[in-house]
Amino acid sequence: MIKGFSINKNNAVGIDSSRLEIEWDHIPADSGVARVSERLTGKEIWKERFEADRVSLALRPPLRERTPYRLALSFYDGDGRLLAEDEGFFSTGLFEGQLSFEYAKWISAYEKDEIKTHKNTSGWGTWGENSLIDYDPRQDVSYLYAKDVALEKKPVYAQANICSLGYHELYVNGKKAGDRVLEPGFTGFDKRALYSSYDVTALLEKENRFTVMLGNGLYNSSCIDTWGFHNARWRGNTKFIMLTDIFFEDGEHIAVVSDGDFVYKESYITYQNIRSGEKHDMRLKELAGAYSGSLEDWEPVFVHAFEHPHIEAQKQPAIKERGEIRPCGLAGTENDLWVKFPVNMTGWAEIRLRGRRGQAVRLEFRERGPYDWRGKDVGFDEPHITALVEGGFQRWDIILSGEEDVCRPKFAYYGFQYIHITGLGYVPSLADIKGIQVNTALEPAGHFRCSWKRGQQLHEAAVRTYLNNFHSVPTDCPHREKNGWTADGWMAAEYGMLNFDGREAYKKWLRDMADDQYPDGSMSGIVPNPDWEINNMRLFDTQWTGAAVALLYYYTRYYEDTELIKEMWPVLIRFMDYAESKMTGRLYEEGSLMPLGDWLEIPGEKGPRTDLLFCNTFFMYILNKYMRELADRAGFDPGRFTENAQKIKEAVNRRYLREDGTYFEDSQTSLILGLLFDFIPEDKRLLALAALEKSLKNGFNVGLTGTKYLFDCLSKEGRDKLVKELLDRDAYPSYGHMLKNGATTVWESWDGGASHDHPMLGVYDAWLYKAVGALDYAAGRLEVNIPPRDMGIEWAEAEYDSVYGRISVRYRYKGDTLTAELQVPEGVWCRLSAGGKEPEYLPGGAYLKEYRL
Repeated sequence: MIKGFSINKNNAVGIDSSRLEIEWDHIPADSGVARVSERLTGKEIWKERFEADRVSLALRPPLRERTPYRLALSFYDGDGRLLAEDEGFFSTGLFEGQLSFEYAKWISAYEKDEIKTHKNTSGWGTWGENSLIDYDPRQDVSYLYAKDVALEKKPVYAQANICSLGYHELYVNGKKAGDRVLEPGFTGFDKRALYSSYDVTALLEKENRFTVMLGNGLYNSSCIDTWGFHNARWRGNTKFIMLTDIFFEDGEHIAVVSDGDFVYKESYITYQNIRSGEKHDMRLKELAGAYSGSLEDWEPVFVHAFEHPHIEAQKQPAIKERGEIRPCGLAGTENDLWVKFPVNMTGWAEIRLRGRRGQAVRLEFRERGPYDWRGKDVGFDEPHITALVEGGFQRWDIILSGEEDVCRPKFAYYGFQYIHITGLGYVPSLADIKGIQVNTALEPAGHFRCSWKRGQQLHEAAVRTYLNNFHSVPTDCPHREKNGWTADGWMAAEYGMLNFDGREAYKKWLRDMADDQYPDGSMSGIVPNPDWEINNMRLFDTQWTGAAVALLYYYTRYYEDTELIKEMWPVLIRFMDYAESKMTGRLYEEGSLMPLGDWLEIPGEKGPRTDLLFCNTFFMYILNKYMRELADRAGFDPGRFTENAQKIKEAVNRRYLREDGTYFEDSQTSLILGLLFDFIPEDKRLLALAALEKSLKNGFNVGLTGTKYLFDCLSKEGRDKLVKELLDRDAYPSYGHMLKNGATTVWESWDGGASHDHPMLGVYDAWLYKAVGALDYAAGRLEVNIPPRDMGIEWAEAEYDSVYGRISVRYRYKGDTLTAELQVPEGVWCRLSAGGKEPEYLPGGAYLKEYRL
């Protein structure tokens, strides 16, 4: 057996190319051999020998589409002796998009395929009379589709490939295929559609019923919202296309396809919208995916002559139910009841209900509740959430059947810590309710623990916030928006990558960004983008619209994927051309931007502390710096970006730098940027650092930008002890203020007036890995700087699964001894600094070090 051996880790069923990604844990081997054979015949079709110098490999065997295969992996030492071997199975899906579906058709419950919408040119999301053109309540019903198929013999392998516009769930003989929910992932649906593949062999019998249930997702959102998804450029009625290959022992193969033989019927879900919620009529609860009754009164489906320009396999991890969270309290009355959970979470609830037939019960999912809420400055009302969506929001309406009903949402997810239940008529037992955590099933890549209680508490809050905000794309909050705000997403990416394997998830989001690029090179502030515009002018702030550059920079630092750089390079160049065209003398001037700047910075007495134009100009310097590094890695000429960066630096200092080494009055963000990126001249650095330290004595006044770079800046200046003091601080504004006021996730703003589940301010978690966990990794280089005893950290442990293998750092202070344990993979260059001794340079290996203090 080979420990950690996997093939296409996220899903080895239905890959859409001949490229295979295989992985394993560290093996001290010199070489390996991969062999691919046909799973059903056993015929070997390909083999390749490779050097075993990494823990992952991309293979390109000559594969046929819609075929099951076997891959055998063997490792050998330098003398050719076998060290370990293993095997796994995978299958191919569709290599040519819609063409590969052959005789399958797009089918729907709607005669009309398209929905007429307004173009989003009248401000924030087209409200009022410009909201909707041809809304029909039938658009929001979840429909069931069914087809019966008889088999004369037992299959040896069967694979269903389904592409839906809108969410789907596939059932075979009443059993759900796979464990994915909210499938497929969110994309710019007119540019890219994703198909899902399921191994349904074990579900097939002699007589079979294929049942598909569809939900709208963000493909067809009629809920009127600020960002204009109700008028999204891709919006249409839900539909799907499906092809199921069934193989038999004698070599025969048949295909079951979506066509006019399917019939449809309204399900028990009479309304579903990802923002507004769902309505379930439990009197119709038999009309679910497990339906096994007669199809005689069902309606024939509509077959559409629809062709999608680009269909590909969903490669990023699917969204799944990730565990139960039990409630911890009930309060209120039998008709006005509040349920509290121990943490702020994302997903839904399962609830067991009793009542008379036809009784209406409403559940509303909230971040805040009216009882047991600490913090006089943090209110109960949530106008910042409900004001942005017209009509119902985060609701779940249930009509009872008169029997015991066990209810669970299906096509809407919620961000919440409380559930407000009205109309029930009794107080249920806590045992009748459970929360279900739902998020993209990202595999863990890192681990962090330490003796510092506040540090551990903040780490757990950051990780919880990150997962709460990953649903096929990184979102800014799981309740109010569910949008892929680009700056929020890339700024949280580094600590996300340290904790989770984000390779396929971020690769998918980068391709979404490329899909959303405008013809002039500009890019969107939310991705996927429904063509949202502000006051007839596209958002243009380099921190948001330049996200593809910044995200790819961090992606490459951790995953070293030069192929992705080359794929994205034309997109990045078009953006940089556009962004530079808006500058005058290497600066942004009034009217050249629609900026957000240091978002949610605590303002000074006269307004913003950090000028918005300064933020954008400075970030163009950073983007040029990132482009230069990307160019170096991929073999492109970096000269343009080196020159631009230098000229921007000179222009910024001419315009903004003051004699005392500051840029603005009490602007922490500008000082952080100036110090970290070496803008402030050497003779003014100590003045600038003193000004920053003086300001930080009163807590943070930074917003999104300053927070992102604060921790790296203070570490660079040797001020990690100051960072720890800031994180231990409880007075407003601070992270401690959040925790004192009951936070279990990271807030959007320091005062708690907005969302309580935003990933962007969780960027301190990368500092915890680097400065407290002493694991600072980037592109094959590892810095282990064990913090001195006066930091107050007695012990810590950090692990990270790099592309070279697992890195592990553990240390403990006990008495007058510091003990450090390291595991460094082969191929990683390591510098160890500990105990006040001279740094050591270590090759790959396992180490135990002791230092007398």
